[in-house]
Amino acid sequence: MKRFAANLMTDPEYDWWWGKRINDNVPSSCQENTGPIEEHFQVFPSELEIVKQDFEKKSSELGKRIKKLEEEKIQDQLAKVQQDKKDQIQEFQRRLISQLTQLLARGIENGKSTLINFGDDNDDPTYPLGFTQVNV
Repeated sequence: MKRFAANLMTDPEYDWWWGKRINDNVPSSCQENTGPIEEHFQVFPSELEIVKQDFEKKSSELGKRIKKLEEEKIQDQLAKVQQDKKDQIQEFQRRLISQLTQLLARGIENGKSTLINFGDDNDDPTYPLGFTQVNV
C-alpha cells in the first residue's frame, strides 16, 4: 500500500485509523480484550430441550405417584387378607365351641362327664383288652 505524503492536513486519529486498516479498510480486532467466544454468547435452551425437561419432571412425579398408589394397594390387600384370616379364626372357634358343647351334652345325657371321672370304673378300660402293665 502506498501512502500519500502530500496531504499534511491529516490529524492523529486519521493516522491511527490508517495504521489499523487491513484488507481495504476493515480494521483488525483489538487483541487485548479477547476471550473465549462462549463468554459473548448467551445459551438459550431449545424448545425440544424445554419439552424434554418438562417431560422428565412430570415422568418423575408420575413415577412417585404410581409407587405410592402401589404401596397403598398392597396395604389394602394386606388388610383384607388379615381380616379374612381373622374371620376364619373366629368361625373356626365358633365351630369348635359348638362341637365341644355337643360332646359335653352327650356325656351328660349318658350319665358320664367327659371331664370328671370320680370312680374307678373298669367299664371303659384305658388300655386295650389283653394288655397287661409290666410294673404295676
